[in-house]
Amino acid sequence: MTILKKDPSGDLISDGKKTYVNTIHNQGMTKGGTGDVLAGLAAALFCKNSPFISAKAAAIICGSAGNSLKKKFGFNFSASDLANELAKVF
Repeated sequence: MTILKKDPSGDLISDGKKTYVNTIHNQGMTKGGTGDVLAGLAAALFCKNSPFISAKAAAIICGSAGNSLKKKFGFNFSASDLANELAKVF
């Protein structure tokens, strides 16, 4: 079992053997729906990768997309904006 816990101080990913804390994120990602984007990306990546790698990659990619949006709009972006930004940072 792999856990991906979204937290303002960093996303925690653990499979019980390995642990990774993703600090690539910002306050704009605390809005409703951004966790759904993260979960959806993790699920999509899980189709071809291990759960740990999928969760870690999803956290990094979502965080990178959020940081890209922060540079453009500050903290004023939505979960839809985040989902649309994924392809630009992937």
